[in-house]
Amino acid sequence: MLDTLQRHAIQVLRRAGHTLDEISTLTAVGKRSGRRVSAKPMISESGVGTPGARSIGRPSKAEAYRTRVIGWVTEDPALQSVQLLRRVKLAGYDGAKRARYELVPAKRPSTPRPVVRLEGLAGKFTQ
Repeated sequence: MLDTLQRHAIQVLRRAGHTLDEISTLTAVGKRSGRRVSAKPMISESGVGTPGARSIGRPSKAEAYRTRVIGWVTEDPALQSVQLLRRVKLAGYDGAKRARYELVPAKRPSTPRPVVRLEGLAGKFTQ
């Protein structure tokens, strides 16, 4: 399967007047694939190489509850994950647990760990 950049390169080379033999040596793609790709409509340059332009797979059921979870976490950052998951379930979520668990930590604000300094000799605290 050819990615978007290879398809774009084939179309540009074909538009520039290169033969299918030249295109197959330059892009390491077979003649038949070059003929097939050059017959398709031109790929717009804005869509070339943009990862995440479309999501693959089934949409998550938890996405509908993302705004509620963000609101609860911003309202009370110390709220436990179990409590957030219980609230989502009470709001009507009936999907799998994994999607719920992946939704919560992504939106929780991170708090830096406190710096603890121990003043004294190195061997004194080990005794």
